[in-house]
Amino acid sequence: MAAISYVFTIGRVAEMLGENEDWLQEISIEMDPEDGRLTVWGTGEETITAFTDLGVENLAQLVKNYKADPGLMARYPRPDGPIPQARLTWYGFRPSSHRTSTAVLTGW
Repeated sequence: MAAISYVFTIGRVAEMLGENEDWLQEISIEMDPEDGRLTVWGTGEETITAFTDLGVENLAQLVKNYKADPGLMARYPRPDGPIPQARLTWYGFRPSSHRTSTAVLTGW
């Protein structure tokens, strides 16, 4: 396998796929470097998402998947946001108890 010699910024990929850059950023969060999604560090704390050729292919497939089943977006809450209350089932929660509460995620 040849070494990666170039990547495409997320802005460029948005143009290539004809999709909204912010939406691509959100759905690409589930991709790993092995999937072709990279974070490029600039000066200070500036970062930009970039994709290898494989990453563009994988992202294009994610776009198809999410368009085929828009309900997928509701199943995967943003990692930085709260988990919808409907997705949590609490077991063993007693406010007066000293036991640790356990949350079990459902529907994943």
